[in-house]
Amino acid sequence: MPKVILIAEDDDDVRDLAELVVGDLGYEVISAPDGAAALIAFRAQAADALFTEIMMPRMNGQQLVAEIRRLNPQLPVICTSGYEDIGDKQVPCEVFLRKPYKADDLRAVLRRVVGEPNEGPAVRAW
Repeated sequence: MPKVILIAEDDDDVRDLAELVVGDLGYEVISAPDGAAALIAFRAQAADALFTEIMMPRMNGQQLVAEIRRLNPQLPVICTSGYEDIGDKQVPCEVFLRKPYKADDLRAVLRRVVGEPNEGPAVRAW
């Protein structure tokens, strides 16, 4: 069964980079431009982990994590933000990855939190 990573990121360039890194590792990617779209995507297809920006319009990462944890309390969550006053104490994440992060850091976190990837990449956007 393919391992699916749900990416919620409002910055198009950062989301594109995250999709590329995660997809190149071989994970299947579901991508969303904000928390509300990510929640809709998660309800349509469960994911093996959530990688979310904390500060987003419509539904921020903290709200998204709370809603997804209601649906799946064991889902691993990796949070990210470039805001200095945001940290892992405010959102229940397994890992907090401060922006700007390196692709190698994201790779290492995914392998540690989710496990080894699939055989080939696939990306779906919401």
